[in-house]
Amino acid sequence: AEQMMLNFRSAAFLSKWCGDLRTAQRPAGQIPCVVPSTGWGYYGLMGPDWSSALINVPWYIYLYTGNRNILEQNYDAIRRNFEFMESMTTDLTLNYGTGDWCAPFDGPGIGVNMGSYKCPTEVSDTGFFYYAAIMLAKMAHILHKPEDEAYYTERAGCIRTVFRSRFFDPVSCTVTGDCQTATAVMLYFGLCEPEERAGLLKRLLEQIDEKDGHLDFGVLGCKMVMQTLGQMGRADVSVAMMEQKTYPSLRNWLDQGATTLWECWNGGGERNGSLNHHMFSDFAAFMHKYIGGLAPDEDAPGFRHIVFRPGVDSGVTSASSRHESVYGTVACAWSLADHVLTLDLQIPTGCTGTLYLPQSLLESLSENGQPLYCDGEVCIHLVSGSYHLMAKK
Repeated sequence: AEQMMLNFRSAAFLSKWCGDLRTAQRPAGQIPCVVPSTGWGYYGLMGPDWSSALINVPWYIYLYTGNRNILEQNYDAIRRNFEFMESMTTDLTLNYGTGDWCAPFDGPGIGVNMGSYKCPTEVSDTGFFYYAAIMLAKMAHILHKPEDEAYYTERAGCIRTVFRSRFFDPVSCTVTGDCQTATAVMLYFGLCEPEERAGLLKRLLEQIDEKDGHLDFGVLGCKMVMQTLGQMGRADVSVAMMEQKTYPSLRNWLDQGATTLWECWNGGGERNGSLNHHMFSDFAAFMHKYIGGLAPDEDAPGFRHIVFRPGVDSGVTSASSRHESVYGTVACAWSLADHVLTLDLQIPTGCTGTLYLPQSLLESLSENGQPLYCDGEVCIHLVSGSYHLMAKK
């Protein structure tokens, strides 16, 4: 949903589909894993992971357009789905989802290996349950529902406590399952304390090293691992995983002649899944946000405030990202050659931006030879306009 909002300006299409999701919802609150549905998918493959579409799609529409109505239209359906999840819990944990579908495997896929992932379903399910509570609290705040905000904040706190006590070992800094996706669940959903983030990142990097720098995740880990690495300043590791020449990687797909995204890391063919599958497309959102360097700010949605985080330390030497927001064109283009960074930014009238760069670059950053204001952090605050910036690396 996020890359669709970035690449295809799909708010109208996805808003219509939100209506389909609501129509498909049963009175008890569950939705099927495919919508529209002929009746299939209500009693299997419809756990909190797949059902998070009910939350994520309206949230990304709001985030990328600032349209609060989409949250109002879907709030009750999301709330009822949360109640259904809660009815399925055992001691505030869940274990009925589809899981980290299509992690790397050998052999045929359909009906055999697509579900052979390493992250325990109860870890990802309970993470998504916590996420649902957090998002309902956020939406309640935006929609001025203070009692609901307090209730879902309290629910989130209880789920977080249970998750940590059941699935997290603070001594070894490991999450049950001890794999890339399990570690990223805790980081991506914010189930760790701030002081634990460095240790969990270290363990995630170790898990990637244990796979000789290869990815080892399915559809859930794709978003969580890649975007967590981007958020924590290690987009270089994400890029290296994508560029691996050997299986599994995006480069490996390309070298096999792929012109589309595939369903399985080991290819398609008879019983091996689709060769035209949208499932792993969140790679594109990662690249826009942490390589191209362009993302909205949830506190000022619709790109009223823009987060610029170009991947100058990612191993990529140039990139650009551009989006037609409701306020006008937002853009970030950069290149790195001979230790000199060239950076062009575009911020629409009435909007603002924050540029995040390594401290070593900020010290020499200038526009037309004049130093720019820096607030002492690794960021610079910018008003609307076009910027041509240069810095020595």
